[in-house]
Amino acid sequence: MLAETNTNKLDLFKKARSKIEGIDKATAFLEKYQLIVPGAVPSHNALVTGLLHFTTSGPGGALATEGLVAFAHYADAVQHEEVSTNLMEATMRKLQLLWTSLELTREDLEVQAMSTHELVSKIQETVAQTEECCKTAMSVGVSRTATASHPHTGESLMTARPLTYATAVQHTLPTMHASAIDREEVRA
Repeated sequence: MLAETNTNKLDLFKKARSKIEGIDKATAFLEKYQLIVPGAVPSHNALVTGLLHFTTSGPGGALATEGLVAFAHYADAVQHEEVSTNLMEATMRKLQLLWTSLELTREDLEVQAMSTHELVSKIQETVAQTEECCKTAMSVGVSRTATASHPHTGESLMTARPLTYATAVQHTLPTMHASAIDREEVRA
């Protein structure tokens, strides 16, 4: 008789397991008998409250077995939900630190880009001014050289003969140095 009862209980359990296969069917069963709040996410509180309500309702036989199987699936879902929630929260905390670091790096790069842009603009202005000064110096230098090497002759630069060093210096230096230049010319 005891073996027959155990076989009946095992058959009843197998039938309940095949009837309630996963969390969706378990949730539907528990909601049907108002053992959990409909539409709520599986939680530890809902599991405890549902089990307490289940014990006071006192179902027997197949309904009790199906209820326990449903609560087993529900408890498994609670565990997965809590693990995923904890994992998500830990991940979000780490991501927040990374996000903050990334944001600070972005701001630093923005400041450096602005500074670099300003420096490049200043360098471009300086290069333009230097080019202008070089052009001016070259034009002034060419005209002074032309004047010094061909003074008051009226000849064009292409046809005029270049002056000697002493003659060129005489035209460019003040007259007080003329006596020293004359002595040098005599020696040459």
